[in-house]
Amino acid sequence: MIRAFLICFAFAFPTLAWAQTAPAISAAPAAPAAPAAPAALSQCPPVPFSVEAMELEGRVSVKMPPAFEKADSIPKLANVNAGAEYVRTMYGAMGPTVIRTVLENYACRFGKVIDEEKTLTQASRETYKAAFQEAVDEIIAAGSNYFPAYASQKFDVAIRMRPTVAAFPALAPEAQIPQLYLQRAYGGIADNSFLIANTYTGYVNGTFGGIEASACGRYIRAALAENAYIVQRLAASMRSTLNIYFSNKPTSVKSAMTVIYAEAASAASVTVPAKIENKPLAGFCAS
Repeated sequence: MIRAFLICFAFAFPTLAWAQTAPAISAAPAAPAAPAAPAALSQCPPVPFSVEAMELEGRVSVKMPPAFEKADSIPKLANVNAGAEYVRTMYGAMGPTVIRTVLENYACRFGKVIDEEKTLTQASRETYKAAFQEAVDEIIAAGSNYFPAYASQKFDVAIRMRPTVAAFPALAPEAQIPQLYLQRAYGGIADNSFLIANTYTGYVNGTFGGIEASACGRYIRAALAENAYIVQRLAASMRSTLNIYFSNKPTSVKSAMTVIYAEAASAASVTVPAKIENKPLAGFCAS
């Protein structure tokens, strides 16, 4: 793994050089580096699924999983009565997509912060960015395993996965990122940044790639709208999950993965469109 190859020379040599030239008296602590310029962070797109994204784009914009990105490849209901399984399967595929798109945005923001930090050497910058990307990759991979298991309601499979959560080791010292840089990257994006007012209307009128052109488009849109709070909660949880991951405790990585495992359980409770005006839409998606 990337983490195993990260090295600490970038930190050791500057410290050694200072020790040789430092005066006998203690020097005053260095002033904290200035936060990343807003212009740098603005080079990254709005955080997906957030109020910011909705305000800048005018509507909710949802990244669909690959199976739903093209109208002609969207799977159909085997029969109308299979609607609940169909919607759970859709969310089981979408959950990891939500995780990936939000974390990729945070990785962009983190990279801008690290690149602007003048007190770091180039080697240190690369070490921090590699450690952050390793976290992103591990969280995405975990979600890709947990969500489909819960979406299929194969709880025996989900339970067998539970021990793998506890198997994640602690971060190596070289992979530990100071909270200061995390706060500068996405600390201002609070959980309530994802509490979109009237999410149902936002999702009904949102943008979903190619599904609008499909026969199932209205059904999928209605299903997302009625379960939008689950999507928003998952997107919001990514910030706290990363903070837990990098809390630099022996159990920090395991604790972060436990959050993803718990969030994935929501896939089992996703429901079919229940509003009166949406109930007939299942017929559009039946074979």
